[in-house]
Amino acid sequence: MVTALVTGAIKDNRVSGCGAEGIQVVTGSRDLVVSGNVCNHNGIYASSTYRDGIVIKDGGSGTTKNLIVANNRCLNDNGSPTQVYGIRLVSTPDNIKFEGNVVNGNVTAGYLLATETNCFWSVNRKLVNQTVNITQTTIAHGLS
Repeated sequence: MVTALVTGAIKDNRVSGCGAEGIQVVTGSRDLVVSGNVCNHNGIYASSTYRDGIVIKDGGSGTTKNLIVANNRCLNDNGSPTQVYGIRLVSTPDNIKFEGNVVNGNVTAGYLLATETNCFWSVNRKLVNQTVNITQTTIAHGLS
């Protein structure tokens, strides 16, 4: 049985090729940092419930709370993507801060949020290299 993590960190892991999700934060976890992880090409079994990079679960009770999810890379970089979402919230965890995650190349989308209530986002930035001159030019920034 997996128990909830309280006051700790899941960090700097490299998780690839799992049948289901790469990392799961279980119901009841709190005061936790999830950072610096790379989740690549997980969810290889189509029958798995969660085929994502990182899954954060809350059984609807709001007991999963006070998490920082930062600077993770959740992606598929091969020709046959299997990881459905980069990061998925299940039910309604409370007080979740997202910052600097890269969630590209997943089958459906980067994020799936059951709710955005009590979720906080830091603005992501994309650096581009452009020559500056007197001609006005539109620069694609990749943010929406």
